Amino acid sequence: MDEAGQTGAPRHGDDRYRRIVDAAPTGMHLYRLEPEGRLVLVAANAAASRILRVDHRAYVGRTVEEAFPSLATTAIPQRYREIARGGPPWSTEHVEYRDDAIAGAFEVHAFQTGPGEMAALFLDVGPRRRAEEALRRSEERYRHLVDNQQDLLVEADVDGRLRFASPSYCRLVGKREDEIVGQYFMPLVHEEDRSATLRALERLFLPPHVAYVEQRVLTPDGWRYLAWVDKAVLDDKGEVVSIVAVGRDITEQRGMEERLRHSEKMQAIGQLAGGVAHDFNNQLTGILACGELLEAGLEHDPEMRELAEMIVTAAEHSARLTRQLLAFARKGKGRMVPVDLHGTIQDVQALLRRSFDKRIVLKTSLEAKPSTTLGDPGQLHNALLNLALNARDAMPGGGELTFATRVVELDAARIEAGRLEVPPGRYLAVEVRDTGVGMDAATLAHVFEPFFTTKDVGRGSGLGLAAVYGTTKAHRGAVEVASEPGKGAVFTLHLPLVDAKVDRRGEEPAPAVEVRRRILVVDDERMVRDVLRRLLERAGHQVVVADGGTEGVELYRRQWHHIDLVILDIMMSDMDGREALARMRALNPAIRAVLSSGYDVDGDAALATDGVRLLQKPYTLEDVTRALAEALAAPPRAPEPVR
Repeated sequence: MDEAGQTGAPRHGDDRYRRIVDAAPTGMHLYRLEPEGRLVLVAANAAASRILRVDHRAYVGRTVEEAFPSLATTAIPQRYREIARGGPPWSTEHVEYRDDAIAGAFEVHAFQTGPGEMAALFLDVGPRRRAEEALRRSEERYRHLVDNQQDLLVEADVDGRLRFASPSYCRLVGKREDEIVGQYFMPLVHEEDRSATLRALERLFLPPHVAYVEQRVLTPDGWRYLAWVDKAVLDDKGEVVSIVAVGRDITEQRGMEERLRHSEKMQAIGQLAGGVAHDFNNQLTGILACGELLEAGLEHDPEMRELAEMIVTAAEHSARLTRQLLAFARKGKGRMVPVDLHGTIQDVQALLRRSFDKRIVLKTSLEAKPSTTLGDPGQLHNALLNLALNARDAMPGGGELTFATRVVELDAARIEAGRLEVPPGRYLAVEVRDTGVGMDAATLAHVFEPFFTTKDVGRGSGLGLAAVYGTTKAHRGAVEVASEPGKGAVFTLHLPLVDAKVDRRGEEPAPAVEVRRRILVVDDERMVRDVLRRLLERAGHQVVVADGGTEGVELYRRQWHHIDLVILDIMMSDMDGREALARMRALNPAIRAVLSSGYDVDGDAALATDGVRLLQKPYTLEDVTRALAEALAAPPRAPEPVR
C-alpha cells in the first residue's frame, strides 16, 4: 500500500507487510485522526478497490464523511474516532451502504493500529446474504409444502429412530413432533405387519435402495392402513445414512377394494349357484314326476307306494334347497307388488308360535309408517322366516326374538359407513334381533355365503342366510348384520319404501282343464320331455315332443293348426324358449303357451301375458295342470292392426 500503487500509503513498515496487506482478500481502509478531529482516509489495499468497485486514489485524503457520505448519518464515524483514540475494537456483521458510486452489504471489523490511527477491514457479504435469503425462502417454501400436504413424510436413521415427522403424520398418530422424534416407529406398526416392514427396510440396503410396503399403524381412531414408498439416503461412499419415506392413508381404498372383491366373489358364487340349481332342477323334474307316476301306479302295493312317496318327499325337499340357491343367485326379481311388511311379520310370527320352543319369547316393535315395499310377498316371507329360524338355532336354551321396523333416511355417509350398495333415499328398515350366542368377526365375514354354516353336520344346509342376501339384493335393498360372541345378533334389511295400497286378495282358483288337448312339449332334456309326456298322457292329453327350440318351431310351423298349447323350456342350447315363442307367435298370434325353467321363472314375469303362463321346475302334475288351465283360460292376444 503506497502512493506508487493505488493508495498513497504512509511510508512506515517493511515491504513484506505491504505485500501481505495488498494480497489479502479482505478490503482494508487506514485512517488517521488529525488534531482538529478530522478522520482522514490515508490508504486502502487492492482488495478494497476490487470489493467496492472504485479507484481509491480519488478517496485518499478525504475524511470518512467526505469519502463515504452515507455514513455521515450513522454512528460509524464516531466509533472510528473513538477507536483511533484508543477505544476498544468494534465489529458488525452487516452494514448496508449505498451512494452514487458504491452499494452493498458489508461485514466490518475496526481496530486501532497506532496512536491516532485505525484500520477498518471489510468483506462484501451481499452474495452470502442473498444466498442465505434464497436458502431461507427455499426452506420456508418446502416447509410450507410439507406442513400442508396430506401425504405423510418421515425420516428415520438406519436403526429405525425417527428424525423428522411431518405435521400430517403427527396428526394421524395423535402425537406432537417432539414426542415422536428420537423414538422407534415400529411399536406403532401392527404386529402382523412388522415382518413385512422389516423386509422392506432390508431392501433399502440393496440397489436400487427403494422399497414399498403396506402396514397398519395405530392411531387414536384405531388401526389405519398406510402405504409407504421408502428411499435410502446414501453418503459419498454409497453407505445408507438415513431413510426417507412418503406415505398415504389407504384405509378407505382398502375398504373399497375389499367390498369390490366381496361383491365379485358373491356374484361369482351366485352365478355358480344359479347354474347348479338350474341343472339340478332339471334332474329333480324327472325324479319328482317319476315318483308321482310310481306312486299313482302302486295303489295295490302299499310298501312300494311308501317308497315312491319317500322319493317324492325327498325331491320336494331338494326343490326347496334349489329355490334357496336361486334366491341367492337372484335369478329373477319375482313379482313386484306392494307388500305390507307388518302383515308379513305377523304371518311369520303366527307360524313361529306354533312351532318354536316356548322358551323363545317373540316380540315386536313395529314403528314404520308406512310399512310398504315393492316386492314378491313369498320371497320376503321366506327371507324373514329364514332369519327367524337362524335366530332360533342361535338360542338353544331360549331367549328373545324381536321383529322391529322403522323408516330410515340413508344418505351417502350412512351408505358408505355401512357399505350398503344402495342409492340414497328413504328405506324400510326391518330388524330381526336375537339374544343368542352371537358370532365372531371370522364368521361374520362369510355369513351370507351359500353352504357356509357353523351348525353340526345334518342340522343346516348353509343356504338360509344366502337366500336372505339374494332376496334383499333382488329387491334393490341391502342387508346388514351386527354381532359379537355372547351378545346375540341383529340382522337389518333395508328395503325401498313405497307408499302404495296393498291388495290383500288371495289368488283365485284356476279353472279345470275340462277337455283333452293336443300339446307340444319342447325341451332339450330327454328325461324332462319323457316324464312330462307321461304326466300329460296320464291326464288324458295327446302329446307331441320336440328336442330343442329349432325342432319345436319347425314342428309348430307344420302343425300349429292342430296344437292347442305349447310347453317350452326357457333355457335351451340351440334356441331359447323366448325366441322360439316369438317365432311361433309370428305364425299364430293367438298361441297358448307355458314357459318352464330350472331358473326362477319370476324373472320372466313380463312374458306371462296373452295366453302365456310360467312354470317353475321341478313341477308336479298339479303344477302342470294349473299352468295349462290358466294359459287356456286367459284371453287370446289381440291381432295386430292392419296397416
